[in-house]
Amino acid sequence: MKLGMSLLGLFCSLLLTSCTSNKLPKITDPEALRKDCAALYQQYPSETKTNRLGREYFIYGRLVSKGKWTPAISALKPLQVVKDKCGIRIYIQVRKEWFVGYYVFFDQTTATPTRIILKNTEVKGIYEFEEPMASLTS
Repeated sequence: MKLGMSLLGLFCSLLLTSCTSNKLPKITDPEALRKDCAALYQQYPSETKTNRLGREYFIYGRLVSKGKWTPAISALKPLQVVKDKCGIRIYIQVRKEWFVGYYVFFDQTTATPTRIILKNTEVKGIYEFEEPMASLTS
């Protein structure tokens, strides 16, 4: 009986935790967000550089300065915005050891970034993402 009550208590606390989880702000104008992110994606092309050994390497990720955030992006109250190989990541919240936000995906020909979890939204090409904090520091 004690095990049953413990499991019931665990279930109830998990249920309460899931009900009180922070939700991302609603995207009020998905087309404006997609259009603005497409413009940012084009403004920050990938760069090819050469290291000291003469080998070429690519830089895909770029931090988008706050001055370049459009009203559609700013309305989401992001912590930061990053252009990467596949699209634009809008970091909105920190939940425990995870960054959470929206990912506006453009380059369908490349594999999705590793170390992140993508969840569908109601809008095609815009996903919710979760990224462990450790992936940005490792």
